[in-house]
Amino acid sequence: MKALAVLGGPVNLWPQLTKYDLMMGADRGALFLKEKGIIADLAIGDFDSLSKQEFKDLTNQVPDVRIYNPVKDLTDSEELIKAAFIDYGVDYLTIIGWSGARFDHTQVNFHLPCRFPEYAEKISLLDKNNLIHYYLPGKHQVKLEAGFKYFGISCLTKVKQLELAGSKYELAATDIEKAMTFSSNEFVGDSFSLSFSEGRVAVIYSHD
Repeated sequence: MKALAVLGGPVNLWPQLTKYDLMMGADRGALFLKEKGIIADLAIGDFDSLSKQEFKDLTNQVPDVRIYNPVKDLTDSEELIKAAFIDYGVDYLTIIGWSGARFDHTQVNFHLPCRFPEYAEKISLLDKNNLIHYYLPGKHQVKLEAGFKYFGISCLTKVKQLELAGSKYELAATDIEKAMTFSSNEFVGDSFSLSFSEGRVAVIYSHD
């Protein structure tokens, strides 16, 4: 089952919506879906950004609404990921509404899948110009995605024996001693090989 999770970032940065088996919204993200004529299957949050009428309309239409205290250990987005994989048993989760507006929120959302290493490779972030996949140690064949010629490699932690093969700019096995990003690489075929023995890596697809 493939699911879409909508966070509270600006709607003008959304990609074109396609069909998903499950639609989920965190706080205002659920309202943004409703404004697009889509009723979420699940809405999670403290809903402090909604008016009383907006909250009433949402709770009357969304079949599963989970209300949390604003003072809590997990963010609404983290609660949404837990619900998606644990309660609904989704196979893959795409997150939109993660970027734009407040940069601190964008940064938190970028690192969000790393909070759940058991699910990290089953989560992607997507917006109008970017697609992000997450990888755990091992050897991976990273496939070209339609519309995304360029990519960057973001080392989210120290990374051991990072190696790229089959891309425009290749890299022999190298230890990366701190979190950093290598940008503006390109696909030259349908895929490239990514491997590393320790750490966390994100592949950032992008287009202008």
